[in-house]
Order: sequence, then C-alpha cells, then structure tokens
Amino acid sequence: MRRTAAIPSVLALLAACSAPVVDPPAPLDSDWARRGLAAGPIPEGLPTEIRAPGGSPAAGGEVQQGDRLLFALELDEGQTRERWLVAIDVTEAVWYETDSRGRRFAPTYRGNMTSDERRIEITSKLFAGSLRLFDGEGEVLGATTIQVPRMIARGMVETCELFDELSPLEQIGEKRTLSDEEHQTITRSMLACMSAFSIIQADPLLNPILKRLVRPPSWISLVRNLGLEISLSPDFDGHEPVPREEVGCAGHALGERPFYAIPATIAANGEPALLLELLVTTPEPPLAACGGLLGIEARHPTREDLRFSMVLVGAEVGE
Repeated sequence: MRRTAAIPSVLALLAACSAPVVDPPAPLDSDWARRGLAAGPIPEGLPTEIRAPGGSPAAGGEVQQGDRLLFALELDEGQTRERWLVAIDVTEAVWYETDSRGRRFAPTYRGNMTSDERRIEITSKLFAGSLRLFDGEGEVLGATTIQVPRMIARGMVETCELFDELSPLEQIGEKRTLSDEEHQTITRSMLACMSAFSIIQADPLLNPILKRLVRPPSWISLVRNLGLEISLSPDFDGHEPVPREEVGCAGHALGERPFYAIPATIAANGEPALLLELLVTTPEPPLAACGGLLGIEARHPTREDLRFSMVLVGAEVGE
C-alpha cells in the first residue's frame, strides 16, 4: 500500500507520487565514518561523539540554541575517494528578521500536502545556524548560514510507526480511513525529510557535491516538461527496522531508541536521478536539529562506481 502525495518543500523539492520505483542502495555502513575520522585530522572544538542527555528521551525534542552536529561525508567516484566534514551549529533557536521599520519578527514557513482529497497545511517557525565545510585534511573550505523549519524536530519515526500499525491490517485485507491526526503525522514526516534535504540542496558549499551525484534528465524530457522539476519521494511504506547493533557508533550512544531505514528517490522530471537510503531514529536531543537523521547512503541510478555516504558522528545539546 502506497500513500504518496505532492508536498511543496522548503526549496521546491516536491514529493512526487509518480516517481519511478527503483531498488535503493545497499544498507548504510556507518562504521566507515569512524574509521575515516580516526585516520584524518579533526578540527579542534568539533563534537566527535554523540552525547545523548541522561534519562529516558521524551517525545518531540526541541531545537535549542547551541545544539551542534558533525557529519562525515564520503564520495566514491571510480577509483577516487573524497571526504569532508560538515559542522552545523544552531545560533538562534528561533530565527528573527528585521523589517524596514526596524521591528523584529519571526518568519513562518508554510508547507502543505494533498492526501485523500484533503489539503493539510503545516506551519513552523525556523531556526538559524552556521554551516562549516572542512576538507579531508581538516581545513575549512567555507562557512554559510542556514535557516531550517523547526518542525524538522518532529522527525520521521512517527510515520514509520504509523505504517507498522497499518501493515497487519493490510495483510488481512482490512482497510480503514486515516484520521486527520494521522494525515498530519505523515505530512510532518514528509516535510521534516524535505527540510533535511533542503540543507544540502540549497547550501552553496554542499550543492556542488550533490550535483556530482545527480543524473540529469534527457534533453527530450527537458523539452517535454518545459524545464526541470526535481522531486523527492521518501517511501515510508517501504521502511525497515534496523537492529541497534547494526547502526554502529550511534546505536551504542543512543541506547534503546528505534532505528529505521527508509528508501527514497530523487527524480528529475520523473526520471530517477539519485537513489537513497535514510537511516533515522527518534529526534530527541541531541538530534532535534537534524530530525533524527543519522545517515544517508546514495548512489547514481546507472553508475555503480558513483556513491555517496553521509553519517552523523558527533552531536551535542546546547547549554
């Protein structure tokens, strides 16, 4: 059973129900990140381990000023391997701008989804952060500022759990109508997923890496569609639980939280452009600012020698 619907994202990434279904990459191997970090220099002051607060995590963690994340990136292209580090620091838990009269206000993001002929709108304030990109030698390549909807902190696990609840009903041929709250849950997860990807898609430092991975559409498709339409389709219906011992370092640091692998496809004009698998967990601190995203494994749809991995290796909660 597929429940997909079009959702305008932060930066025109649309969840497209018509995107072709293609086998996702092999399961994410998160331990390469630890090996890579151990082999290379780590800039001083970066969080190099995931430090979860003590006690049982409470649902719906909030993004806090001072939250810090560190991702390790690896790109394999033929015989060439490149590595980077991406550090994200939350500088404002709620992002404010100033209007022409000098008055401060907090911009609001609005996203919506049409599902079963229902239009569901989600609104969210944004948080602001700094993003720094380091090369494999630990040298700074650049720094940018980002603004991300705070609803990313709802994460994607609640929709995985909803589909787990619905799956037994499917197996016996029983159907039921989703409630308004369940539609809201799916919408929040879709938009949280897109918010995470929008950081990569929009950031001038990370976007060139993404462009090296994505397969462009044919010129016939460009003519037929009068341009280029990019779509992101996370397949929550196809998610799989991941045992904690297979998650690597994060699994040991985060304890008894659930872990899921979610296949996804980025398409250009309906043609597969990038095949993905997301590794996610509950977005409680210290993972609110990334929506519980622990890693991404991506591959080109036709080039087996072109692969990309992004794994969370450090996270801290703001004071």
